[in-house]
Amino acid sequence: MNEFDMTMFEKISGDILHDYNYVSKVCYSLFDSLPIYGYIIDRNLIIYDILGGTNPEKTQKAKLMIGENSRLTLEQTNLNLLTKAIDLSIVNKRREKVEFSVVYNNEKSYYSAVMNPFEDNKVMMLLYCIDDNVAYVKSLVDAKLKAEEDAQNKINYFANMSHEIRTPLNAITGFADLLVNETDPMIQKQYTEIIKNNSNMLMTLVNEVLSLSRVESGKTEMVFVKVRMEEFIDELSQIHMGMMPKGVKLKVIQPKENIIFRTDRNRLMEVMFNFLSNAIKHTRKGLITIVMEIKDKKLILSVKDTGEGIPKEKQTLVFERFIKVDEHSSGTGLGLPICDAIVKRLGGKIEYQSEIGKGSTFSVIFPYNEGE
Repeated sequence: MNEFDMTMFEKISGDILHDYNYVSKVCYSLFDSLPIYGYIIDRNLIIYDILGGTNPEKTQKAKLMIGENSRLTLEQTNLNLLTKAIDLSIVNKRREKVEFSVVYNNEKSYYSAVMNPFEDNKVMMLLYCIDDNVAYVKSLVDAKLKAEEDAQNKINYFANMSHEIRTPLNAITGFADLLVNETDPMIQKQYTEIIKNNSNMLMTLVNEVLSLSRVESGKTEMVFVKVRMEEFIDELSQIHMGMMPKGVKLKVIQPKENIIFRTDRNRLMEVMFNFLSNAIKHTRKGLITIVMEIKDKKLILSVKDTGEGIPKEKQTLVFERFIKVDEHSSGTGLGLPICDAIVKRLGGKIEYQSEIGKGSTFSVIFPYNEGE
């Protein structure tokens, strides 16, 4: 409720006379025209009468409680607040105000209440539902917490990025200094290889950071075209067939019918390349399977492996930046975050399952648009 409405509400509550007959005859029409509910209630929370507001359904529900003890609808904290306000109003013969929540038929609502002393140790309690106010305040709190979380994530991101950049940079500058004074050709070659490898690592890291930033900011243009998915899968499998480690086979499972899907072919290929690269990296024996299926009007592309799997404590972190399952493995830890950002831009989502010693399955899931 805005400030003007609340002031009006409290004024109405203060102007009501203690004469029950007056309330009955004169004020029913007033309550029927306002989103306010009037309860005649005693200090034991027994309800004697209810004056309805603009919502007939709520009024009818409320009238079912006449003669009942309303304590059962209140949690202990709210019960204490309400009974204290009623007692103060009766004892001090003055208006009291309180806010509390009510649970009725498993539904929770929030109310602002003004108590006015009435006859025979009763009060007239005027209620105004403040669910919208509570929801608005909650949205502000959630937005504040989200902003704080985003700010902390940015701090962590830049701290991690600085660390990741310094690692190859330190190697490059350190071995470059050693190379200047080294005369042994074999050692010079060794130092040069180290510098080259770390330069490549640094370039990959910078490129992936820029790629992730562009995708997340929406600056990367997505070019949607009709894609023949069986050709897409065939190309994907042919490229990776020769990359399989010794003792690992590549298998493809896909429908016999032709599937046309509208998407950004290159970006989707980038995501599947990353899934396969990770599967190859972490599978020493067994099978890597590319699966395409249409299920519940969704197109699902999966890469399954029989590799080492992801430890349970790291499964919630796979899309975090710079996080690697094996800290000693190659890579920047940005591959899956980039994939996640791309798939969201393409209108889909990523799901995965993993079990130590049994392998992992990474899937992209899209609403099937049949090439429209």
